[in-house]
Amino acid sequence: MCRKPVGEGAKRVTTSEEGVGEEVIAGRSDRVALIPPLATKPSVRVRTGAFLRAQVEAQSLRWRLWSPVAFGAGCATYFAFRTEPEAWPLVLFAGLASMAWGAARRLHLARAWSLGLLMLACFALGLAVAKLRTEAVTAPIAPALERPTVIEGWVVDVDSPGAAGPRVVIAPVRVRGLEPEETPVRIRATVRDAAPPEPGQAIRVFAILNPPPAPASP
Repeated sequence: MCRKPVGEGAKRVTTSEEGVGEEVIAGRSDRVALIPPLATKPSVRVRTGAFLRAQVEAQSLRWRLWSPVAFGAGCATYFAFRTEPEAWPLVLFAGLASMAWGAARRLHLARAWSLGLLMLACFALGLAVAKLRTEAVTAPIAPALERPTVIEGWVVDVDSPGAAGPRVVIAPVRVRGLEPEETPVRIRATVRDAAPPEPGQAIRVFAILNPPPAPASP
């Protein structure tokens, strides 16, 4: 057996037994590092499911904070529709979702089911409330007339001036050529070559009536 210096704090020991040589590196520490076998990596599906379950568990006590978010998402979804939906399917959807959530509470289903149905009910209520509010404030839309007409009403507000002149908002009392049920609630008129009237002042104008422009989005 012989010892050979191999560096600071370590030495190489060579032993020989029955013609077989063996070299051992002795360091400063007597501990042996064990490398565990390579574990099988879980699939994306398993990791996604575990992540979602952890998130549901973490947010389960914050349902009071997430309920308004789901309600607002329902309202935003209504305004994202490209065509105007009927009211009764949205109201029916909200009623069924609310009943399903109530049944889940009575049957003491798992918390994940109860919270999921609660969020669905809030979303459906947002859809229904947005539609019902739209129906409540629906007013006649000014049609496009072929020729100028006489508009009589009261000045409600004076808008910022446009390129053609000052603009006033009129609450019309009578529009020649339109029935009372066809008369719009508000009309915005551009006053040319004249000072704008004050709010609350009676006004009578000879104007060309056009419908409002279509929404830019959606």
